[in-house]
Amino acid sequence: MTINTEHGPLPPNPWRIQLLGVVDSTNRYIIDQLSLGVQEPFAVAADLQTDGRGRRDRVWSAPSGSSMLISVLLRPELEPADLFLITMIAGLSLRSAVRQTYELGVDIKWPNDLELDGKKLSGVLAQTQLDSYGRRVVIVGAGLNVQWSADDLEQLGRPATSIATCLGRSVGDIDPLIRNYLGDLWAWYCRCATEEGRRSALQEYRESCSTLGRRVEVHYLSELRRGLAQDVNERGELIVNIDGEAVPVNAADIVHLRPETSD
Repeated sequence: MTINTEHGPLPPNPWRIQLLGVVDSTNRYIIDQLSLGVQEPFAVAADLQTDGRGRRDRVWSAPSGSSMLISVLLRPELEPADLFLITMIAGLSLRSAVRQTYELGVDIKWPNDLELDGKKLSGVLAQTQLDSYGRRVVIVGAGLNVQWSADDLEQLGRPATSIATCLGRSVGDIDPLIRNYLGDLWAWYCRCATEEGRRSALQEYRESCSTLGRRVEVHYLSELRRGLAQDVNERGELIVNIDGEAVPVNAADIVHLRPETSD
């Protein structure tokens, strides 16, 4: 799996992208670039991360050249309470890019994982920072399993899949995947500058979220509860009906229950 740049600049305008071989973390690399005055929309992609992180500071590790590892820098004109939209549209853009590039029917597991047949394909992590002028920016990192083998996936110890596994063949260069992701992300980003665009993004997310309508386990830090996932509200929270009460969930791990374990 390679990033192919022989046919001109990789991203569609207006993205600027830096391609790296090895980096500790693509998110951290962008944080370092902020002190040098880097501006949005900027992206960095790498073949290997040595210290990648996911939600709740979990380690994101992957063999060299096996994943699409990419982070982007954006400066959204959104209220702090609405910044969840940036993660949401990143998930929507990843879903669209995989479907468009490989014709795979992936969907989103709340809040931002891509899944296929109940197995994780990708994850998204967003963090806010201040740039060198003291302005708030958002850095969104995405890791998507592309060229993982079945043996590599088995060693993860949790249900996961990859593009190559789903297609049953090796994957070549991933520049079409990156182009599609960045193109969709910028389109959604521009649309979310308006109230109508934000409503559209939320509705698209609801239609793309495989968690809705499912019985789920809600894993808090020291609590586990079961219920029916019913909706995603205007704050990006998952609404779960637990014992007849509509409970908003915004900081928990969600497990999809199989029918035989749903009661």
